[in-house]
Amino acid sequence: MSNISISIITATHNRSELLKRLYESLKKQTDRSFEWIVIDDDSSDDTWDVLNRFDTDFFTIKKGMFLMVESIVL
Repeated sequence: MSNISISIITATHNRSELLKRLYESLKKQTDRSFEWIVIDDDSSDDTWDVLNRFDTDFFTIKKGMFLMVESIVL
């Protein structure tokens, strides 16, 4: 999709069922000039498998892992 006008960002942790519902909702949108960015916080369920099964013909899906870096004061 080259004409992306908006980014939808979803943070998730062990919520694969909700991601399925959200994906179905996003597919129903008439204006598909958006990208869906999903940031996973180290889920232990099937979140990654679910995301990888989604059809990307409808809109762009970007997946990433959330990394928390602690600052250390010496």
